[in-house]
Amino acid sequence: MRMNTLLTLVMTGLFCQISPGLSAQNQLSLEEAVLVAQRLSPMAREAYATWQAAEAQYRLAIANQGFSLDMAATLPGLNRQIEPLLLDDGTQSFITRSQSYSYSSLQARQPLPFSGGTLHVSSGLHFIHNFGQLRSSFWQSTPLLLEVQQPILQPNRWRWDRQIAESARQHASLQYRVSMENLAQEARTRFFEALAGQIASRHAIHTLQVLDTLAGIARQRRTLGSATEGEWLQIRQQQLQAATLVEQLDRQSHAARSRLAHMLGLDPVMLPVLAAPSAPGQTQADWDFLRHRMMAQAASLSDQRLQSLHLSRSVAEAQARHSFRADVILSLGLNQTGNSLLEAYKSPQWRQFGTVAVQVPLASAGRKQAELTMLHQQEQALRAQTTRQELELTVAWEQLVAEWDLGNQQLSRTALIDSMARRGHELAVQRYLLGRGSLPDVLLAQQSWETAQVAHFQALQDRWLALGQLRLLTLFDPRFDQPLPWPPAPQP
Repeated sequence: MRMNTLLTLVMTGLFCQISPGLSAQNQLSLEEAVLVAQRLSPMAREAYATWQAAEAQYRLAIANQGFSLDMAATLPGLNRQIEPLLLDDGTQSFITRSQSYSYSSLQARQPLPFSGGTLHVSSGLHFIHNFGQLRSSFWQSTPLLLEVQQPILQPNRWRWDRQIAESARQHASLQYRVSMENLAQEARTRFFEALAGQIASRHAIHTLQVLDTLAGIARQRRTLGSATEGEWLQIRQQQLQAATLVEQLDRQSHAARSRLAHMLGLDPVMLPVLAAPSAPGQTQADWDFLRHRMMAQAASLSDQRLQSLHLSRSVAEAQARHSFRADVILSLGLNQTGNSLLEAYKSPQWRQFGTVAVQVPLASAGRKQAELTMLHQQEQALRAQTTRQELELTVAWEQLVAEWDLGNQQLSRTALIDSMARRGHELAVQRYLLGRGSLPDVLLAQQSWETAQVAHFQALQDRWLALGQLRLLTLFDPRFDQPLPWPPAPQP
């Protein structure tokens, strides 16, 4: 009866679950940790703010190509000066002229994206009043003025601005999704680090409890003469080592939990117990499809495309700057001057105005060739950098594909080994309690079980991190055969 009681105590201490016995609501799962990191962490808020700034910059670039209406006015300005006046007898007299002037206008502007020009429509009114000896005043109106400014043989700035703005927006959106998935991958790494410390600490505590029980059995056997002094001392030594290991692992587990909590934006004291995740499952991926998606979604390649667009614009502007170019300004409007406000708007006269500004470079001391050579070399360097990054992505992809199926096999194999080692440890303890085995056999079986548990946990961790890396590279979840949803907006 006493032997059965001891066996029950040992089996309860050895084979209890690693979890603390809390309900699922009091545990933090891997998926929940990732979600908390994307909602509460400072890194998530930083990535979200950066993306929002890029969105605002895109809206600003598009708004700059839209219609604008402005009103300008000049408060009465004063001007006092001495001017010569020619008299009838041919002599000159000097008089003092004091003048005030006011101006107001309403101006509308509309860029012309199809041609690169700009259309201006305006209406204005001037009032000038002279004081002193030459007292007079008059009004000058411009009821309507149409003006078109059109660059000739020059890049279409509006078209370039829009292309760059759209490319920059796409890159910013892609960079935000990649940043959030990077954050999710970092959260997974921190989660498994803290979970490993939590499991190791509790396993050490259970091991210490088992050694305490075995020490009591050895002490009783020594009293009955069925165990030697050396056996009891060996168990006592294992007890002391296990107690030291418990303290060490407890400190390491606390440090790992603190790092996870700070990353999630939580108080370490409020961090729940971590729940061990199950295997992500067998995923049959369409590797060709995912590889093409990786190349299309790679943030580094998107940045290269944006830089290439900037360089293409710089080349076009440099070629135009060092070649023949012109700017045409055509204006058509109504104008009238009168002594009163009503006269200024009575029977306005048409006014036409046109200029063609031409610039013909004759000599530049080699600046054109130097600038174009510099830009072309930068384009070549950018193409070489893009090729290198594509090669690096290809190498990383091939390594991931090679390890994917191997990870499936390792996870299944380590799970089987863990189950066998656990059963072997159980049998070793039973044989020792029945007097058919030795303490070294128990300790060896315990060490084998611990090694199998570590290997299985490492395979599980590698499997989840490999899935996270695949999601990061492709922004696609092969488990559900669909693209990753848009990341949740973090809390302010």
